[in-house]
Amino acid sequence: MQMNNDVKIYEGEDLQKLIYKAKEELGEDIKILHYEEIFEKIKWFPFKKKKKYKLFVEKREIQTKQEIDFNKLLEKVEIMVEEKIKNSITELKENEVETNVDISVNEF
Repeated sequence: MQMNNDVKIYEGEDLQKLIYKAKEELGEDIKILHYEEIFEKIKWFPFKKKKKYKLFVEKREIQTKQEIDFNKLLEKVEIMVEEKIKNSITELKENEVETNVDISVNEF
């Protein structure tokens, strides 16, 4: 097993065991980048080949990129709009009261 830029390389004769070993070491959330089949000749049997695997794996990182939660954003916008409406309504009511007072004073 070698480590190269967060990519781990596992070598062995059984691909399933290599995957299991990678999951034990790195956790269940792994990404298999590539695997190779390697055939080695056996000295005593020239036509028989031994099969080995090379598995390239990396651990999946939780994306640190800030994801936008649209529901929270929508709630914030709704709250801001409601506050603006309330403020504008209270301002309108204050203006109406002032103008009504002015009109009343002018009448007398």
